[in-house]
Amino acid sequence: MRLIAEITDKEILGKDGLSSAKPRYTARAIVKNGDLYAVICSEKFHPYSLPGGGVDEDEDIITALKREILEETGCTCGKITELGMIKENRAKADYTQCSYYYVVEADSVGAPKFTEEETNSGTTLQWHTLPEMIKLINELEPKTYQQQYLKARDVAALNEYIGMVTKMEKNCKWCNLSEAEKKYLLIQGNHWDVYLADKQDYIGRCILVLNRHCAALSKLDSKEWAELKALIEQLETAIANALGASMFNWSCLMNDFYKSESPNPHLHIHVRPRYNSPITINGKTYNDEEYAHHYDNHKQNKLTESEKETIYNLIKEALDG
Repeated sequence: MRLIAEITDKEILGKDGLSSAKPRYTARAIVKNGDLYAVICSEKFHPYSLPGGGVDEDEDIITALKREILEETGCTCGKITELGMIKENRAKADYTQCSYYYVVEADSVGAPKFTEEETNSGTTLQWHTLPEMIKLINELEPKTYQQQYLKARDVAALNEYIGMVTKMEKNCKWCNLSEAEKKYLLIQGNHWDVYLADKQDYIGRCILVLNRHCAALSKLDSKEWAELKALIEQLETAIANALGASMFNWSCLMNDFYKSESPNPHLHIHVRPRYNSPITINGKTYNDEEYAHHYDNHKQNKLTESEKETIYNLIKEALDG
């Protein structure tokens, strides 16, 4: 695993010196549940920190990680991504530690199972947005030598994670739409944006795009699911009223993302309206020749920009009305 940082008394106390003690190994994680992140709060040991703990002698790192995350957050681990390793050399305490950090997407969420010592020390689990978590950990004022190391360690891991997220978003088409590409925005929701698709192979085809970087439907939170349901109802009603669509094909494939050696998927959903009778746009008639059959992925309808604008305006008026 790649080394993120090596922290010594030079960084913490401004003093030289190194310990030669045998290192303790730990597994730690930035744990995500939708757009919320797990933070461990301990009144006695450390106000705010990332979940994780020691690797037992009979464990490998991943086994320890899954156990610690289940114990401290109640979550089972879904997707696990390596973040990096952080080494601590506490000369003053003659202690060394090597922490392996991961990014974990929660598969299921239950109740944490803290030890008796942790419970007695007031340890609790909190869930925060990324900005909230960053603020809590960055603004800590350590009161002890140990707390200084704990903060430095988690800050280094968070900075690495922020860099990872920034890189993913920078290289993502949907996270970096230009103003010109937003021309055909139909709905701007709290969690989803809806656009008229560039490719109008099926008249009124739209794309629903989640407004955070997320790779799979299974990672949506309850609010995102609720808004998606409402948008599906709203969009189907509007397109049926505006264009006469009689049914709809919904798809969430994202195959193109995985043609890359380093897939960076961003959740989006296509809706293709289907028509059991011809539809006329600006005097030109179009037929849904595959009606009641699977849509044709290679179908071509060469619409003019004027025709596309007409379709957009018809749907927009139906939505706004």
